[in-house]
Amino acid sequence: MKKSLLLNFLGGVKMNVRFLHGQEVDKAFLLIREVFLQKESRGLFQSAVPSFLKMQTKDAFQEMLSDEKTVFLGAFDEKQSLVGVLCAEGFFLTHLYVQRRGEGIGRALYSFYEEIVKNRMEEGQVVRLNATLSSVPFYEALGFSVKDQVQEIYGISFVPMEKKLKKDLY
Repeated sequence: MKKSLLLNFLGGVKMNVRFLHGQEVDKAFLLIREVFLQKESRGLFQSAVPSFLKMQTKDAFQEMLSDEKTVFLGAFDEKQSLVGVLCAEGFFLTHLYVQRRGEGIGRALYSFYEEIVKNRMEEGQVVRLNATLSSVPFYEALGFSVKDQVQEIYGISFVPMEKKLKKDLY
């Protein structure tokens, strides 16, 4: 299994997607909070923002990272700055946050994650996630389908989605 993925984007911009190390959890944690506050928190109930921030703690990320089923990936630009984070607990995608949308960062993170889980899965395994309303089109473009109506927890609306994977046979 690959340990990292180096990609070239339009204009020659290079990005490296790889597993995050324990000492990088703080950077990932800060990126998730920053992106949430700048992009995802708009239009939420007032109580939703503190609820989200209360659930997203450094200790919670350290605990997730210590679980062998957890996949914790980072995307780094040509300056080696962290520009995107993906976290999944097994086959449930819990976090996918990118600083700059529309540059392929989220797609690159997800593609690398899918490659990883295909090596761990049984045939027909399903990846699930709870998409924010604004991210549903992105996940649909990745092959996910809506599995239930809009739901809400702690004032945050989301759409349950899933994607059935096919194991690569070599």
